[in-house]
Parts: sequence; structure tokens; C-alpha cells
Amino acid sequence: MTKSYLPIAKISTQLLISSSSREAISRESNLQVVFILMASIILILFSSIAVFGAITSESENKMIAGKLHAEGLQHFNASQYREALDDWLKEFSHDDKNANTANNIGIAHRKLMQYSSALRYHKKSIELNPAFGKAYSCMGIVYYEMKDHEKALLWYQKALDLKFDPGGTHYNIGLVYWQLNDYEKAKIHTLKAIELKYNLAPSYAHLATIYSRLGDHKGTEIALRKSNEIRPSPQTQERLSLIAKRVKEERFSFVMRTIKTLLIAISAAGLLFLIIFSIVKNKEKISHLYKSKASYLLIAKRVIFVILILLVISITYASYSLGFIREASHDIAAALRNLVTFGAIGNADKIETYLQDKNPQIRKTAVKALSELREAQASVRIIRALYDEDPAVRKTAAEGLFSQEIPQAVPPLITRLKDRNPEVRGMAARTLGSLRDSRALEPLIAALDEKEPQARHWIIVAITGLYIYNKPPVDYILAALKSDNPDVREGAAEVLAELHAPGESVDLLVAVLKDESPMVRVKAAKALYYAKDPIVVPPLIEALKDKEADVRAQAASALIGRNDHRIYTPLAGTLGDSDPKTRRWAAQALGNMKDNRAVDSLISVLHDEDAAVIVSAIMALEEIKDRRAVGALAEALGHKDPKVRIRAALALGILQDRRAVEPLIESLMDDNPVVREKVLWALTSLTGKDLGKSQNAWKIWWVENKMRMQADKR
Repeated sequence: MTKSYLPIAKISTQLLISSSSREAISRESNLQVVFILMASIILILFSSIAVFGAITSESENKMIAGKLHAEGLQHFNASQYREALDDWLKEFSHDDKNANTANNIGIAHRKLMQYSSALRYHKKSIELNPAFGKAYSCMGIVYYEMKDHEKALLWYQKALDLKFDPGGTHYNIGLVYWQLNDYEKAKIHTLKAIELKYNLAPSYAHLATIYSRLGDHKGTEIALRKSNEIRPSPQTQERLSLIAKRVKEERFSFVMRTIKTLLIAISAAGLLFLIIFSIVKNKEKISHLYKSKASYLLIAKRVIFVILILLVISITYASYSLGFIREASHDIAAALRNLVTFGAIGNADKIETYLQDKNPQIRKTAVKALSELREAQASVRIIRALYDEDPAVRKTAAEGLFSQEIPQAVPPLITRLKDRNPEVRGMAARTLGSLRDSRALEPLIAALDEKEPQARHWIIVAITGLYIYNKPPVDYILAALKSDNPDVREGAAEVLAELHAPGESVDLLVAVLKDESPMVRVKAAKALYYAKDPIVVPPLIEALKDKEADVRAQAASALIGRNDHRIYTPLAGTLGDSDPKTRRWAAQALGNMKDNRAVDSLISVLHDEDAAVIVSAIMALEEIKDRRAVGALAEALGHKDPKVRIRAALALGILQDRRAVEPLIESLMDDNPVVREKVLWALTSLTGKDLGKSQNAWKIWWVENKMRMQADKR
């Protein structure tokens, strides 16, 4: 925009120079020269104003974008990903050429498990800056979470080619190969990450796990010791002690087995010796056996005596062994420690023996240990645990099969969708989604009548994932939207919202806005937010009059981002709705329109009883940038709620009206440190001065500069 005015200024300057030359050459053309001179000055003046306006507008946009970026980071660091997403989307509307912002939006979408949107914004980031390595790495992370490991490797490699965070990228590639059970390549890349000094404690810990899968117990121990030296932790120390203990136990077990083998060999040799000795000693009697029955009895007695000795030895050893096993089975803590050790050294056969234990805690730990092995045979054993009598064991088994891509696990997991325990049902749904097997789609849709919120959430996530991965026809979910069961209709509408309302679903979603179930109407309105077809506007306007507050609020939210002249009047009327959430969304939608007609209505909302509504109204006034709001915003600096005062200070800094300086100086004594921080930012932005936190310093400066500042119409 700035560049378009610069040639005008250049031409005007040339005209000025040429006019001066003509004046020197001929006095007879004075009037013409004066006219040209005045025209040149006017052109220069207008071009300067235009350039200044463009620069000011660009500066304001960057300032707003910077503020929104910082707020987004605060929300993101507090795990408030939806709020962070809203902030960064607004930032992007002010600065849509910023590759970093587009990438941040993608990260927020990924945190919300909205993978298709995440990929879209990461690709947008790469379009804006093809050399932005972080965006390539983020693409790899999304595909990794989607279990598309081949694509994850492809994008990580591109990040490596751009030399983006080589250590972290090698570590991530190692994780991908770990998931692919290619432990040798996982080891190579993890060692490379360690060589590059990337996050050494976790890298060594992961390397230890890789070594354990490769059967390298010495390597496991060394890597664990390295990890513990860098960042000592009780878990690592426990693993080390368990491994050391297990090594001692194995040595002791080897010694005992050797002793037992020797005893058996000695017993057998002794028996053989006794038999041979008896035969040699009694050879004369044996030769006359048929003559004497007493010889039979003598030999029989000796044989029975030897057998009895061997029986006593066997019974004693068996009793000792059974007693040891019984004692160990009752020692739960010891059993759990053994399971951890067996898991660390990858001994599936040893772990399986604990799956039959009477204690459910031990069975649960055994299932968990098996799942960490990530071996096909271990997975088969986990599948059997899906039918355990204890729900905690069944849930752990379902969780243990997550992303293991074992086709035979799908039918048993489908049966767990009807488990009597909701946690098991939810975990089964989550795991089915991770397996990406289309056989699970119809059973999952049928399970949308789930009542328990967490289980229902995972069912919806699983269905959404299957649609994203497998791209089946939308007919399945549209059929569910026509179900007689309102819970199923609600779930189907929510899935369509997660899928961003594909085109073929819009007409049916519009019809569902009049469903008899309020929650179905809510989810339909939520889905229609993503439908940009203008035909959805009238039904959403009508939904603003719904008798249910949640429906009205969602309809107002769905109108955000639509610059349609038809929505202004209904939204302005909705500012007086009885529901605060509806008023809040209506204010945000009006601000997004940037329609100056809304200023007076939004100013009246600054007296709302709900602080969140006032904050939304202030943010809307920020978007519109009409200086008529300055007085009302200055008054809001005295509101009882600090969130309102914070937002008012930010808005006054953004509007750049010098009338705000005096009330802002008064607010430097606010009792809330965050308010004072934002007030100081606004003052610095308005005046171009940084006088620190001293109110007296600002007051003295204002007395000295008030007349000059007020003369400036800015």
C-alpha cells in the first residue's frame, strides 16, 4: 500500500523543480508557475498524508498483532489451546503474511486434535516461507500423531535438509522408527540426537528402552546411568536397582539350577551305583534266584529303599519350590517390581505368568508391561486380557493396544464398546480410532448413544479420525443424523462439526437446526460455523431466537467471521439477550464485522453485569477502531473486575487517542500489577515516551506537554 503513493511524491517533486526552472527563465509565465507550484505542493501534501496513513495503519496492525501473539502464548502455555487459537487467528487477520503465526495456529489445532486444520495451516506457513524449517517439523509431528509414520519421516527429513533443530529432529525420527519396531534405526537416530546434545536426559532414557528391546542389557544399564547422572529421578534409580536386582536373581537362579542339575545327576548315579553294587555283591545269589525266594525279597527291599530316598529328596525340593512361589505370589510389591524388571529386559514369557494372578493390580501391571514391549506375541496376550473380570485390567488392555496396528485386535475392541464400565468403553473407542480400521466405523457410529461424557468424547474423536484417515462416504454419518435416537443425532452433528461441515452435509444440518432436541440444535449450529455458504445465514439468524440459551449462543458464535449485511441488526438486538454467553458471542461477531454502526450498541454493553461480556465488547471496539469509544473505555478503567480494566487499557493503547493519556496516568496506581503493566504499555504506545512506573513522573510530563499533545489531533 505504501509503495503505490511514492511515485506520486516523486512526480510532484519533479514538477516543483521544473516550475522553479521556468520562473528563472521567463517572468512572463508567473501565473502558470505559481499554479504549477501550488499543485505540486498539494500533491506532495496528499501523498505524504497517504503514506503516513498507510504507515500508521501498518504500524497499528503490527502492534495489535504483537499483543494478540503475546496473549496467545500466555493461553497456550496455560494449556488453554482454544483461547490461544482464537488469539492467533485474530493475529493472522491483522498480519496474514506471517509464517510463524500460521504455524502457531496449526500447533493449536493439533493440540485440539483437529489434524486436518493443523495440516492446512502448517502448509500455509510453508507457502509463506518455504525455508521455515519449524513448519516442516510440525507437519511431521501431526503425521506422527495421526500414525502416518511414512509421511512423518518424509517431513522430518525435509526439516533436517533445512537444518532445523537437527538434534530434536533426529530424536523425533528415532521415535517414528520406534513405532515401526525398527529398533536399529531408532538407536542410530537417538544416538545422533545425543551426539548433538539434544535434551540429554530423556534421550538417554529412550535409548535405554531401545537397548532393552534389542536385548542389550548392558547398554540399557549404561544409558540409564547416563540419564540419571544428568537428571536424577526416582523412576530411573528404581529401574537401575531393579535391573541390578534382576541380574543378581538371574545369577542366583543359574547357580540353583546348576546345583539342582548336579543333585539329580548324583542321585541318578547313586541309584545306578547301588543297583550295580547290589548285582555284583549278590551275583551268586542272583544266579540262584530261581532257587531262593528270599533273594527276591532282599533285592526288592533295597530297590524300594533307594526309591524312597529319591522320593524324599523330590518332595522336599517340591515343597520348598511351592512354598517359594506361594510366598512370592502373596508379596504384591515384589511381584510388581519383578514385572517392571521383566518389562525392562523384554521378557514376555515371564510377564505372562502374572496374567493369571489372583490380584487384579498385578494382572493390570502385567498387561501394562506387555504393552510396552510392542511385540506381536505380546499383543496377542493383551487381547486376551480384554476379557478379564476386573474393569481396570480391561481398560489397561484396551489402552495397551493403542496404535499397535494389530488387525486381530479390532473385533475384541468392538465388543468392549458395550462393556459395562464406561472407562473401558471410552478407552476401546480411543484405541479403535488409533488403529484406523474401517471395520470399526459402523460400530462406533452405533455407539453414539453413549451417555457418559468422556466415553462419548472418545467415540466422536475416533469416528472423526476414521473419516480423516480413510475418507469413507459421509452417508454413514448423515444416516446417523436422521436416527430416531437424539443422542446419536447429537453425536453425528458433533462429528460433522469436527469435520468442518463437508458440503454434502450442509442442507441436513440446516434442517437439524429445528430438531426437537436442544443439544442436537446446539451441535448443528456449531457445525454450521464452518459452512461458508451464504444459505446458512438465515437459519442461523432464526436460531438467535431459539428458546434454549445454548442454541442462541452457538448460533451467535457461528455468525462470527461472516461479513454479511443481513446479520448486523439481529446481532445488535442479541446484545440484550438474557444469556451472557449469547451476548458475549454477539459482541464478538459485531466486532469482527468492523461495522461502525455497532459502536453505540457496544458502548452500552460496557455497563453489562457480566465481566466476560464487557471484555468481549471492548475487544469488538478494538476491532472497529472508532474513537467515539475512548470516553467509555476510559471509564471502564475503574471497573471492579481486573480483567475489564486490563482489556480497557489495551484497547486505549490500540485506539491511539491522546484523550486517554490522563485517565491512563490515574490508573498507574491500580492495585493489580497486570493492570499497571498494561496501562504503562498503553501510555508508552500513545506518547512515545517511557517514563517508567512513577505516576508523578508521568503527571509532570503531562502538565508540560498537555497543550502540545492535545493540539495534535491524533
